[in-house]
Amino acid sequence: MAACETLVWARPVDDATRSLVDLVAGFYSQSAFDRGTLAGRAKLVSSLFQIVNSNPAAADLLRPLDAATPEPSAGTGEDRETDLARLEGALRTALVFETSPELVGSLLRLTGAISANEDLIALVGGFIIRPQLTTRERQAAIEAYGAIVGRVGITDEYRNILTQLIQSPDEQVRFAAAGALASTKDPASFVILSE
Repeated sequence: MAACETLVWARPVDDATRSLVDLVAGFYSQSAFDRGTLAGRAKLVSSLFQIVNSNPAAADLLRPLDAATPEPSAGTGEDRETDLARLEGALRTALVFETSPELVGSLLRLTGAISANEDLIALVGGFIIRPQLTTRERQAAIEAYGAIVGRVGITDEYRNILTQLIQSPDEQVRFAAAGALASTKDPASFVILSE
């Protein structure tokens, strides 16, 4: 996993980021027996999370293109979409097969940070009601759900799910749901939050 740390700060950024995406995609495409220890999986996810959160040029390669922001100089739009699709596929597999609640929380945060895939909304939404997750991991699922919905576009269905969570008896869940609803930047959501 030392290779992950090296990739986080390597140059050129696009090659290093793509190498790390390859590593994640390859790692989670293996059988569960071959995925290694929890510590190794945690290091891999942590490295990718670090690259998304602390290296803006690398993170730009993995985030979906936004019509409002100009395309960065590193990588073409087609390269970005391919890298993002590969990473989303690896994250989808990881979320389905990962058994550690803490690592699931990290995977959810990473998914929320980069994804704009409507198919992942249902998968991430399923974690909101998963009983074996701690409140912290549920919060990560709610925040990721709100972030993805904000990028995909909110619908009445998505808004209703977040609105129901605002009425949860758990204060931390209510707070996460309010933040997720606010992150959608939907005018109707701000009316709900002001009530």
